[in-house]
Amino acid sequence: MRWPVLVIAILAAVVGSQSIITGTFSIIRQCSALSCFPRVKVVHTSSKIHGQVYIPEINWLLMLLCLAVTIGFRDTKLMGNASGKITITSNIEAILNQEDGIFPEEKCWPHILLHTSFNRLSVIGNYKNNHKTH
Repeated sequence: MRWPVLVIAILAAVVGSQSIITGTFSIIRQCSALSCFPRVKVVHTSSKIHGQVYIPEINWLLMLLCLAVTIGFRDTKLMGNASGKITITSNIEAILNQEDGIFPEEKCWPHILLHTSFNRLSVIGNYKNNHKTH
């Protein structure tokens, strides 16, 4: 039973890391185009598909940051706790920004409430798993 779960976890990690890399490259390319970021070498990897870019400096920076986080935490439980704290903080910030009128659309509230609900369930489940009596 462990092997299928391991394969799915590896595939999920690959997809997640690719989305972070692709998103970072896209944001850096757009910021460079708007002169909001220093000039970097942008390599277009496909002549047929628009937007397929590779930025070597950013790729190295992401690798170094990943290594720093991994070496800094040294434990997956601590990484999970930090991820939860970041999620909670971003939820609170989004709600405060909504109250301040930064996001005036009424359509934001269902998304924030749904995200907050799932976050609370995750925190409660994590608490119960960590405080089981054996």
